[in-house]
Amino acid sequence: MSKSIFEALYFGKIRPHEIVGALNPEQKKYKEKIKSEMAYFIGKMTEEDAERFNDLEDMFSCNSLDDEVNIFSNGFTLCALLILEIIERREGFFNA
Repeated sequence: MSKSIFEALYFGKIRPHEIVGALNPEQKKYKEKIKSEMAYFIGKMTEEDAERFNDLEDMFSCNSLDDEVNIFSNGFTLCALLILEIIERREGFFNA
């Protein structure tokens, strides 16, 4: 018997954040270019500057992750509310 979508999400069998990048070769190419450019600039920096730059990148990543979690949470909540509204209207069709 196949698992439900909820079980698959809970157990990490479905990872929407990983699927997007995997399906978009243009995005993958863009990420590789970013890594290449960062390596170039870090190579030109002093050790102290490179460390500060890496710390800055970490701060950007953490901030971006927080934003993505909030966006996902809001989207998930809106979807759940939409489903509840649909169910309520569906019950009206059968009770009439």
